Amino acid sequence: MTRSLTGKLILAFLLVAVTSVVIMAVVIPRTTERQFNTLVNDQQRALMEAMLIDYYRTNGNLVGFGYYVTANPPEQRNFQLGTDIRGQQNRRNSVVVVDDSDHIIVPMPPDLRMNTVVQPGVVAEGYPVVVGATRIATIIMPSNPPELTMQERAFLTGTNQALLVAALGALLVALVVGTALARGLTRPLRALTQAVEGVVDGSTQTEVAVTSNDELGELAHSFNQMSQRVAHADALRRQMTADIAHDLRTPLTVVAGYIEAMQEGVLEADPERLTVIYGEITQLQRLVEDLMTLSRADAGELRLNLQSLPVNGLLEQTKASFAVQAGKSNIDLNVIAGDDLPEVTIDESRMLQVLGNLVSNALRFTSDGGSITLASDQQDGEVLISVRDTGKGIPPDDLPHIFERLYRADSSRNNDSGESGLGLSISRAIVQAHGGRIWAESQPGEGATIWIALPGNQK
Repeated sequence: MTRSLTGKLILAFLLVAVTSVVIMAVVIPRTTERQFNTLVNDQQRALMEAMLIDYYRTNGNLVGFGYYVTANPPEQRNFQLGTDIRGQQNRRNSVVVVDDSDHIIVPMPPDLRMNTVVQPGVVAEGYPVVVGATRIATIIMPSNPPELTMQERAFLTGTNQALLVAALGALLVALVVGTALARGLTRPLRALTQAVEGVVDGSTQTEVAVTSNDELGELAHSFNQMSQRVAHADALRRQMTADIAHDLRTPLTVVAGYIEAMQEGVLEADPERLTVIYGEITQLQRLVEDLMTLSRADAGELRLNLQSLPVNGLLEQTKASFAVQAGKSNIDLNVIAGDDLPEVTIDESRMLQVLGNLVSNALRFTSDGGSITLASDQQDGEVLISVRDTGKGIPPDDLPHIFERLYRADSSRNNDSGESGLGLSISRAIVQAHGGRIWAESQPGEGATIWIALPGNQK
């Protein structure tokens, strides 16, 4: 059996078409013959009824009607129903007529003879002929259809042959259309298969053409989106690997250099040099701890000690923590606390970590004499926290990426600040773990504002 989807679809279309043709070949001839016989019987009955009414109106009774029919068979009459198609060939009478006393006046030998009395039940199943309000006769149709004439058989044979030719033509058309449709359906699937194989082989820039607006088109569009995201994630992974290697190499180089010099006796292990080594080790520990925090957040294992707290207290604690550092840089650090704010359910230490990351970033990019404002407010059931600075702002191209891991707008990647480059990524992970949102707004040269929205507790 074929393993190709195209072959399976073509085979399915072919089976449906063949099944339809077989059904037509079996059902239609029988149905046509049955309907044709019904038409013949109805026409015989209508012609006989017309003759009965015409004879009765002319003679006032039906005496001698049987002999009249023998001399003038129905198929040779031409009433308003039109000439019977069998009029060119004799046919024995196919109906029985009884008068109002249930005696046969038009027989059907050999069983139903003239003047025989018919049972009332049989008469009741017949077709009464009424003139005015009087039943003058009853037409009884035979249980078996009359034998078809040669002309009628030829007509049915021609009809069946035409239907057979039409069915075979439909089968051919169905095969052609089914083949074209199957190939049209499988072409984008083959393209998708090749693209997926390319991704499996390591290509992250694989896309497929979207050629339709149906489900296959949606599938191709979704694959392209997935491919773009995979490529973006792969680029981030490569950049993150390079950044981590850089952040690890620098302090390790410093530590290794000092220790090697001390071992060779070039330098003495005095407190100043040990302090430098300890500082580099502390930076490494901070980087490792940040990476572990992100790893736990990605796995949904970031533990939170939740409690209901007012946000204004967090702002004041953050201000107190950074007041000395801000004062050294002549930066005004202040708090604008909102009134009557609902409490929020948070992990206090984690949220202080977020605010600390934001203020630390703001201090690095705010010039002497600038200001940093921590503010709180509420809107639509959420408590809003903002950290606004008067620094140089964030370039528009960098703004969508600042929460990505190890992303730094400074391409030179200066790391003199000792920061790991993961602070904003960790802040986003912590805020999202609290069911909140975090985003940035900035205009170059006008500073930046980082917003946090947390669900407020109902009072």
